[in-house]
Amino acid sequence: MHNNEVNYFKALCNSERNFLKKIYYYIESLKFSYVKNKYLKSFENIWFISKDEMKNYKFNNINGLFVPPQVEKKSLKIKNIYDNNVLFLGSLFMINNQEAIIWYLKNIHDFLSETVNDYKLTIAGNTRNQAIEWLRKKIRTCKYNNNIQIYDTPSDLEDIYKNNSIFINPMLNGAGVKLKTIEAIKYGLLIVSTKIGIEGTGLRNGEHVLVGNDVEKFKMGLLKLIRMDYSKKKQLSLNSQEYIEEEFDNTDKIKKYLNDLVEIDNEKS
Repeated sequence: MHNNEVNYFKALCNSERNFLKKIYYYIESLKFSYVKNKYLKSFENIWFISKDEMKNYKFNNINGLFVPPQVEKKSLKIKNIYDNNVLFLGSLFMINNQEAIIWYLKNIHDFLSETVNDYKLTIAGNTRNQAIEWLRKKIRTCKYNNNIQIYDTPSDLEDIYKNNSIFINPMLNGAGVKLKTIEAIKYGLLIVSTKIGIEGTGLRNGEHVLVGNDVEKFKMGLLKLIRMDYSKKKQLSLNSQEYIEEEFDNTDKIKKYLNDLVEIDNEKS
């Protein structure tokens, strides 16, 4: 189960500003709802990419397993410098990512610029050759806009991750697993997110990341993280990396799951 497509298209409907596209996304969600209700009850074994969606499935006799995208231990990076550089990295052609960036620029950016010394914001992502005038226009409305950098469809992300310490995911609508949050953790970045921005990952507020679901809580989460002692920042990063090392390495749990199925079949026969 890659996404709960019903929720995914509902989320796109909520984010979309164009009325006709809203109607399209809403109709798609209804179509997927019909398919889900008609067919999925007949499945006994389903692997879920999203931990939240696995927990929320109420069908009887579902034997579920959380199988997120594989993360290898060797891919985890250790970050030793924590500055006040903040990063958003995601697909800039996606309407829910656009909504998240606009929300952050409107509500958070100027506040941090006035409050935190040396705060900088980087926005990067694939545009699929679509114009990003919507982003430049929004940036021009910010009181402080000389501390914002844009990377349009960067070919290499290593330096972008290396030059930032805090990853923000202020998504308001979405479904499935937010892989950009997991990628940032792999590079050792600290995370401030909405609840939607960590959806499906199983990450926990205060233990692995900081979660703020409204403007004030998001502001306070960023300030808390920026003002945190270096040792506490380091521990938060290690906690999140240890979590994805355990939960996002699927080899052993898939072996156990399949062995259990074989044992069940043997008992039935």
